[in-house]
Amino acid sequence: ALAILKANEAASILDGRLQVLKHDISTFDPEEPVDLVVAADSLPYINPAKFRDTWNKIHRYIKPNGFFVGSLFRSVSGPE
Repeated sequence: ALAILKANEAASILDGRLQVLKHDISTFDPEEPVDLVVAADSLPYINPAKFRDTWNKIHRYIKPNGFFVGSLFRSVSGPE
């Protein structure tokens, strides 16, 4: 997906309107707020003990009118 984005938006990247970063969401700490965080299928795999800190950090570094794209899933067990 990143390769397609970079190919389709090469002009926006070259002129500085778009910056594409790939980092570990649980350890990344950007220098300035961002417009968009995409954490597709990664949050469910974060150590549960570190999840709340990671989730709060994501909220801190998204701009006020920014967006989060991600998925949360869990297995549900209980009475059938």
